[in-house]
Amino acid sequence: MPEQKSRKCSLCKEPGHTKKTCAKYGDFLVSGEEFSTKKNKKAPVYINVMNRKASSPYVIELEKKQEKKEKDIWSDVPVYNEKNIVKKVKTQTMDWAEMVKMANRDMMIKTGVASVNKKIKEEQKLAKIKSEKEEIKPAPVKESLIKKEEVRKEKKMALSFDFEKIKGLFRFKKFAYVSALVLLAVVSFFPASGYIQKLKAAEEQAVEQGTIAFLSLQASTVAVFESDLEGAEAELFSALQAFSQANSIVEDDYKILLSVAKMLPVIGTKVSSRQNLLLAGNHLALGNTYLIKGVEEAQENLEMDLTDRFFILQNHLKSASVQYKEALDYLNKVDLDSIPLDYQKTFSEFKVLFAMFINDMDDLVDLSRTFNTIFGGDSFRRYLLVFQNEHELRPTGGFMGSFAVLDVQKGKILKIDLPGGGTYDLRGQFTEFVKPPLPLQLLNKRWEFQDANWFPDFAVSAKKMGWFYENGRGTTVDGVIAINSSVLERVLKVLGPLEADEVVFEEDSAIETLQYEVEEGYDEETEQPKEILAVMLNSLLENLSSVEPKSIMKLLVEAHDALVEKEIQIYIDDERTQDSLRKFGWTGEISPIGPAQDYLNIINTNIQGQKSDAKIEQKITHEVVIDEFENIVDTVIVERKHGGEPGEMFYGSANVDYVRVYVPEGSELIEADGFTFPPEDAFRVPESWYGDDADLAEYEKEAGIHLTSGTRITNEFGKTVFGNWVITPPGQTSVFYFKYKLPFKAPVNESPESNMEKWQSVFVPSINKKTSRYSLLVQKQSGSDSEFQTTIIYPTEWVPAWKSNEDIDLASNGAMYSAVLDTDKVIGIAVESEIDNE
Repeated sequence: MPEQKSRKCSLCKEPGHTKKTCAKYGDFLVSGEEFSTKKNKKAPVYINVMNRKASSPYVIELEKKQEKKEKDIWSDVPVYNEKNIVKKVKTQTMDWAEMVKMANRDMMIKTGVASVNKKIKEEQKLAKIKSEKEEIKPAPVKESLIKKEEVRKEKKMALSFDFEKIKGLFRFKKFAYVSALVLLAVVSFFPASGYIQKLKAAEEQAVEQGTIAFLSLQASTVAVFESDLEGAEAELFSALQAFSQANSIVEDDYKILLSVAKMLPVIGTKVSSRQNLLLAGNHLALGNTYLIKGVEEAQENLEMDLTDRFFILQNHLKSASVQYKEALDYLNKVDLDSIPLDYQKTFSEFKVLFAMFINDMDDLVDLSRTFNTIFGGDSFRRYLLVFQNEHELRPTGGFMGSFAVLDVQKGKILKIDLPGGGTYDLRGQFTEFVKPPLPLQLLNKRWEFQDANWFPDFAVSAKKMGWFYENGRGTTVDGVIAINSSVLERVLKVLGPLEADEVVFEEDSAIETLQYEVEEGYDEETEQPKEILAVMLNSLLENLSSVEPKSIMKLLVEAHDALVEKEIQIYIDDERTQDSLRKFGWTGEISPIGPAQDYLNIINTNIQGQKSDAKIEQKITHEVVIDEFENIVDTVIVERKHGGEPGEMFYGSANVDYVRVYVPEGSELIEADGFTFPPEDAFRVPESWYGDDADLAEYEKEAGIHLTSGTRITNEFGKTVFGNWVITPPGQTSVFYFKYKLPFKAPVNESPESNMEKWQSVFVPSINKKTSRYSLLVQKQSGSDSEFQTTIIYPTEWVPAWKSNEDIDLASNGAMYSAVLDTDKVIGIAVESEIDNE
C-alpha cells in the first residue's frame, strides 16, 4: 500500500495544518502577495468543485455569495419584469369609450367603502385619463382634465380617514349601518333653504356650461360635413372644455350634495336628467372626435390607396356610431321639464334628428364597405358607364348615345375608354342577330346595343347592356352605371363653367350645348361625334383633382340626390354589394309590393321622336274608388303637353311615345282611350332567320289584347302591364286613360283589436267599429319628373282615422295627395266605420 502523503497548508506549504490555522495567515491578508495569482492557478480545482456534490465548504460559501450577488443585480433590472410589460400593454389597449364612460359615470355614495378601494378606483381613473391623453385631440383639453383629476385626488386623500388602520375593528355590514346613520344625521341638519339655493347655483353653472358645450358640438358637426376640419377641431375643443367644466361642477364641488339630491322626490329627477345630459354630451363629443379623426386621416393620407382610406373611414365611423348611440340612450333618460324652457323645443327636435343621424351613420358604415368593393379594394374591376339623354326618354332614363369602359383597382382609375362613335361603334362588332321588342321595330329590325335599355327594371336592362357589350367586344364587365345628362348640370352647379376643346359648358345650358356639339358641331370627316365627351371628361377630372374640401361635400350631396332621384343607377355583379345598394334605392329596380297594396309606374319610351321629351310636361291623375263591397277600381288619366314649336331644332318634331302602365298583377282592364298608332308600314319586319331573345321571352309574357282600345297586355316583373301608343305634335296636348279593377279587395277588420275594446263591445255595442286601409306605391321613371295627384274615395259611412304622412289631405270619406314625382312615393290611409249590429 503506498505511503499516504500528508496534507500541506496552501499558504506556507508546511504540513500539519491548514490555511485557516496557519500562523502566517494574517501576513498574507495584509500583503496580498501572490494571492490572486495563486488563486487563479487553482481555477481548475474551483470548476471541479462546482461539478461535484462533495466539495469544499469554503468553495460552497463562495458560490453562495456569488449566487446571491448575481440575484441582487438582476432583480434591480425592471425591464425583465413580465408583469409590468403586460400591465403596460393592457393600459394602452383599453377601450377609449369605456374609459370616458368610467371617468364620467355618476357614482352614488355607498357607505362602508374602504379607502383602499377608493384609492384603487382613483388610480384607475387616472390611468384611463392618461391613456385618453394619447388618443384625443386637442391636447390642452386633456392636460386640463388630468390636472383636475390630480387635484381632486389630492383633495380626497387629504380629507379621508386612514381606514386601513381601523377597518379591522368592525365588520363591513355594521360599518355600513353606522355610516348611513351619520349621513342621515348630516343631511337632516342641512338648512333647507341654503341647501336648495346651493344646489340651484350648481345646476345653473352646469347647465350654462352644458349649453355652451352642445352649441360647440353642433358647430363642430356642421364643420365636419363642410370639410372644415380645422374649425371642427376648434369647436370640439370648446365643447370638451365646457363639458369638463360642467363635470367638475357636478363631480368635484357638489358630488355629495347632488347624489343626496337625486334621492329626494322634489328635485331628484332634474338632477339625474341634467347629469344624463352631460353624460350624453361627453359621448357626443367623443363621437365627433372619432368622426373628425376619420375624415382627417382619410383626407391627409393621400399616398394611401383610396380603398385603404375607405377602410380607415369605415373603422372610425363604427367607433363614432357606438358613442352616438350611447349619447342617445342618455338623452332618452332626460326629463324634458328639466331642460330650460327656451331649449325644450330645440331639445325635442334634436333627439329626433339625432336618431335619424345615427341611422345615417350606420348607413355610411355599410356604404363605405360597399364603395371599397366597387372601387376594386379586393380585386380588379371593369365597369360599363352608360350616358343617357333624358330629352329622348327610354325606360331606364334616356337614349344611350354614349358609353365608356372604366377600369379600377385599389381606388385608382387605370383606364377610361370612351369611343368617339358612341354606342353605334358596336354595330359592326356585334355577332348576334335577334329580334327587337315589337315597339322598337319602328326603329330597327335588329336589336342593337344602343337600344338595350328596354326593360324599366334597371338591373335587368344593365345585364342586357353587358350581354351586348360582351358579344361586341369579347370581354365582360363587373357592373353597369347609368348616368343621365342632368348629372352634368349638378356638377357644374358646384364647380362652375367647364371648358373643353374651346367649348364652354355652363350649368343652365350644358345639355343643349353638348347636344349641339354631338349632333351638329363635330367634324364629319372623322365621324367621331362623341369625341367632345372624352375631352370634356378629361377636363372634368382635372377640375375634380383640385377641388376645395367644401366643394367635395357639396358634390357628395349632389351625387346623393342624383342617386335618390334615379339620375344615377347602379348595377354590380356581386349580390352582397347589390343588396347594399338596393337598400339605399340606388338600383332603379321595379319594387315588389305587399299583399293588398296598389301600385303604379308609368314608363314612357320615345321612339323616333327626336329630343322632344325636353318640351313635354306630363301630369298624372290617379283616382281610386272603393265600393260598399270593398272592390277597388282605379282610373289613371295622363296628360302630355308638347311645348315645342314645329321645325325647332331637336324639339320641333312630334313626340312618339310607347307608354306602359305597370299595375298590380292580375288587374283587369275595363276601358282605355286616347291613343294614336304610328303608320303600320313604318315598322321594320325582322328577317325570318333572326332569333328570339331569351331575356325578352323571360321577362315579357304576352297576356292578350284589349280589343276596344288596342291596348297590349303583358305580365312583367310581377306586374300587369297595359301598353299603347301616344303621339303628341308640337304645341298640342294628348290625354289618355286606363280604367281597371284590382285583383284584391280593400282589407277590412271588424273585430275589436284590444282587450279593452272587446269588453266595451259587450256592454256598449254601438262603439264597435270596423277599420279599413289603403296603400299605394308610385314609382317614378328615371329622367321624368311628372306632376302626380291621387284621390282615394271610400263609401260615405267611412271616416279617415290615420294617414301615412302630413302631405295627405283628409276628406270626409277619403283623402287627396299631390306632389312632383321626383322620387318613389308611398301613400297610405286608414278609415273606420261603425259596425251595423242590426
